[in-house]
Amino acid sequence: MNPPVSVIMAAYNAEKTIGAAIRSILGQTHQNLELIIVDDASRDRTVEVIHSFSDPRLVLLRNRANIKQGLSRNIAIDAAKGEFIAVIDADDLSLPTRLQKQVEFLVSHPEVDVVGSNSYLFNDSGAILGGLVNKGQTHQELTARIDRKIPLTHPTIMGRAEWFRKYRYRQYPRSQDRDLFLRSYRHSTFANTPLFLYAYRDPGKLSMRKLVLASWTNLVIRLRHRREYGLPVYSVLASPLLMGGKWFYWGLLALRGQSLFALPCQKLENNQRVEADQAWIWHCLGISSQI
Repeated sequence: MNPPVSVIMAAYNAEKTIGAAIRSILGQTHQNLELIIVDDASRDRTVEVIHSFSDPRLVLLRNRANIKQGLSRNIAIDAAKGEFIAVIDADDLSLPTRLQKQVEFLVSHPEVDVVGSNSYLFNDSGAILGGLVNKGQTHQELTARIDRKIPLTHPTIMGRAEWFRKYRYRQYPRSQDRDLFLRSYRHSTFANTPLFLYAYRDPGKLSMRKLVLASWTNLVIRLRHRREYGLPVYSVLASPLLMGGKWFYWGLLALRGQSLFALPCQKLENNQRVEADQAWIWHCLGISSQI
């Protein structure tokens, strides 16, 4: 069982993190892959870092102008040759068995279109801070409150290539994943594996600009989905109330100097699996093992 997988990545000014992300994909136990990186007109050394890898499985596409993540991912989807497509962000890492485990899941569950996973949260020093665990594994569990919560951690997903080509990404300044899942969930089947297959970089200090942009974009998405797909009225009207609660929470985090993921991040028991995954994260980052 060795179907080809296309891993897609959109990158913009990611010189400090993209090398580790690339190493985490090229070192996968599932080797039948291509890594398609779309450089979104970076102004730093991102392209130079990509060129430092000589692996023939790495494909670099370059935008002449900055067109943002959603449209850049669509370019990668159009170029993908794999039976399955997996997503990764340029500042995150995939654990070494990620592609293998997700391929095995999709092959053994032909009714599932997209599968995600749980994630570690790590800091710039590579230390695992805890776990980000999705509440639910089946489509019904994951979408039960889709009007309030994104069902899957977007960069952890792998799906069938035809699913990505059918729904694609629409361009929003933030929250393209919310739009993608809202448009597709009624005609798709989602699943989440309880395995930790991804490592999400802690963004650290809250960016008020990004939070404002995300809040506004979420309201725009809900209004558009009300018009196009019949999103219930209460889901649209509840948005300002939900945002009010979130802004109160974000304000407390900012006062305490805490990360956006302080609450959802769960403490993990230190065991052999976590230690091995910690060593992999340090390896990808080029940091000597500290275990």
